[in-house]
This record gives sequence, structure tokens and C-alpha cells, in this order.
Amino acid sequence: MRISFVSLLTFVVLAVVFPIACGGTNTMGDAAPSDGVASDTGSGCRVGEATCDGRCVNIDNDPAHCGRCGNACPGGQVCTSGRCAATCASGEMTCAGRCANVSFDNANCGTCGNACSGSTICQGGTCRCAAQSPPLTLCAGACVATNTDPANCGMCGRACAAGEVCNAGTCATMCGSTTTLCAGRCVMTSTDVGHCGACGNACPADARCNMGSCQCRRSGDMLCGAVCAATASDPANCGACGTACPAGQRCSSGTCAMACGDGLTACGASCVDTTRDPRNCGACGRACQPTVPYCFEGMCNGG
Repeated sequence: MRISFVSLLTFVVLAVVFPIACGGTNTMGDAAPSDGVASDTGSGCRVGEATCDGRCVNIDNDPAHCGRCGNACPGGQVCTSGRCAATCASGEMTCAGRCANVSFDNANCGTCGNACSGSTICQGGTCRCAAQSPPLTLCAGACVATNTDPANCGMCGRACAAGEVCNAGTCATMCGSTTTLCAGRCVMTSTDVGHCGACGNACPADARCNMGSCQCRRSGDMLCGAVCAATASDPANCGACGTACPAGQRCSSGTCAMACGDGLTACGASCVDTTRDPRNCGACGRACQPTVPYCFEGMCNGG
């Protein structure tokens, strides 16, 4: 049986128009494009949060800002991994009406309501000090370097006597040959993020100290002053440090342009690959946490 061109065209039109006329919706609440969402963590928000209406929110589980600012879930639905759904995803718990991964959620670590304080982050359901050099230990709710801290030298609570310094976890009258006295502490300026290369030369929060030089942790980032910038998408440092895009333009693949290139998504004034960008992993503003710092196919992982 032959089908005429007119009949085929009529069928295609009805297939497109009919669902719209009937008001069909997507119950999974796929996030819409996210122009205007703050995609960096330099706004004062914690890693994994975005600035919406002047406050920091977790767009992974906030039903009023699900996946992007202003994207509210319908009544009775929850926000899980930046998408509206009927129930929380496997491995998540409902905490105060929101879906939380208690293995990594800083506000619900291990169980609902158990918030990590100070500089600690949630790892495996326990509040711990973030990995860095020198390594930190949780002492009385604070993360300290027990190999250099004279108040916690070698272990929590072991204080050095007046006039002594803490050298490699041991109280002594002077620093060893491989360390330098900086602000009353013996540090290795080759690896210490607070004294990198010289006393007082602190690295940015998302950088490490390697051989006395601050280096950005994220692949593709460049150290621009005191900030690690993604020069491929940062409109203030587009292609190179200090190269700012004119008003109305976005930074796309290191070049200022009016529109984003193929495969890129507009996040504010930045054009990013949400399948690989750890600052916008899967959606604008969804930053990967230090415990899972890499973005692959729109999902944060440990590499």
C-alpha cells in the first residue's frame, strides 16, 4: 500500500502539535538552559552551590531552584540531581523535603541535619578535613596541620612550650634544615599552600603548592593573580589572564563571541561543555566537590 506525501505530512504535523495542545509535561523535569546562574565558586558560596536571588543554594536538591535558578518543581515532586522527580534517587535520603546524598552532602553528612562545620567536608558520610599539603587533622572541630601547629604538635592537644616551635610533629627550639620558620611555624615552602615558595605566599583555595609554585588543580585552569581561572570560558580572563570580553559577549573556547560554539552551553557570560566542566557539571552552576573533582559525561567522579 502506497502512502501519499500529503497523508505523511499530515501525520507528522499532528504528532508534533497534539502533545503541546494537550499540555503534556515531562515528569522528570529536565533542567532548561541556565543563563544567569553563577557558575563560579568565587561568590562566597560553598562548592556545589550557585547564587540564586542573592543567596547560595544547592541546585542539585533545591525544589525551588532545581538544576537552575528559578526552576521550581511541581507540587509533590522532589529535586534530585538537578531534576524534578516523584521520589529521590537511589542512595539519597529525604532531608527536610529535599533529596540529599548523605555520603557527600555537607549539610546532611551521614544522616539528615548533621552539618559539617568550619573547613571540613563530607566524605563517605563523615566530616573530614579536605586533602591538602600539609595534611590536616580534625582537632576540636578545626582542621590543623599537626606537623607544624605548636598548639597541636604531632597530635591534637599536644602544645609546645613557650619559645619552642613544632618541627615535623615534634617540639623543638628551632626548625630543621628542610623547613622554614613562617609565622611561628616550621613549614616546607616547597609544598605548603599557605607559604608556597616563601613565607606568606598563600595559594588560592583551588590550587596546590608544587615545588614552591602554586598550581591550579583543575585541568585547563590558569593562575591569574590570586584566582584559578578557566580561560576557555571565563569572560574576565578569556583566552589569557586579564582579557575581558566586552559587555554582551560570552567567552567561548577562549574567544569572545556573541554566541556559544557547537557543543557548548551558555552559563551566564561563559560558554562551557557541561559534560566535562567541573564548575558546571551536567548543568550550569553544579560544581564538583573536592572529593569528586572531575566531570565526565555530566557526572562528578573521583577520576
